[in-house]
Amino acid sequence: MKQREMEEKKVSGKRRNKAGEETRVAIRQSAFSVLLDVGLPGLTMQEVAARAGIRYGNLTHHYPTKGALIEAVLDALEQEYVERFMSFALTLQDRSNAIESLLTWLLDDAVTPETSGMFLELWSSATRDSDIARRVHRLYDQAIEACIASLDVDGTRPQSAPLRSALYLLGTIVEGSSALFASRDREAGAYAEFRRDVLRVMVPLLEQRLADARCGTSSGAICAG
Repeated sequence: MKQREMEEKKVSGKRRNKAGEETRVAIRQSAFSVLLDVGLPGLTMQEVAARAGIRYGNLTHHYPTKGALIEAVLDALEQEYVERFMSFALTLQDRSNAIESLLTWLLDDAVTPETSGMFLELWSSATRDSDIARRVHRLYDQAIEACIASLDVDGTRPQSAPLRSALYLLGTIVEGSSALFASRDREAGAYAEFRRDVLRVMVPLLEQRLADARCGTSSGAICAG
């Protein structure tokens, strides 16, 4: 009898945990929606609860304070973006035009409403919140290291430093595209011309830096001179 009761309690506990996680996911998604609409300073627990379709008390049961909720949202956003980026980066290993594919993906993703809204809000908040600034920097560091690894480069070797620097340059261009073009009518031609110019300038630079970084490795190019 005791064994059966214990098994029933385990099953009941798993159901509660699953239901609780589903509620937390809904809360985080609602908080992200509010964040995009009004920014971090305007985010309120009441609005998040309303959009999630739950009671305020249910929200505070899972996230007692606004700070705890924002922390959870940032954790989820960071994990989601890094996973999405790394999933794409892994496909570069089988492409002859890996650099151009990488630039095209980053530029086009940067001007989507979801990505641009998220990153512009994070950068804005980073000027007032050192913890958010640290998170944004970490996110970019992780993305760049994932880039380097996906391009079959040993990121610990000194030869990788110039490639890393060029990728940070690319990061500033990508962020600029979010600020300049996300809210414009890109069909007018300005974004298309900007995109072509970025590819013209950055593809040769990154390809050269990539060749230099691979120089001397088993899979790399033969060093010049």
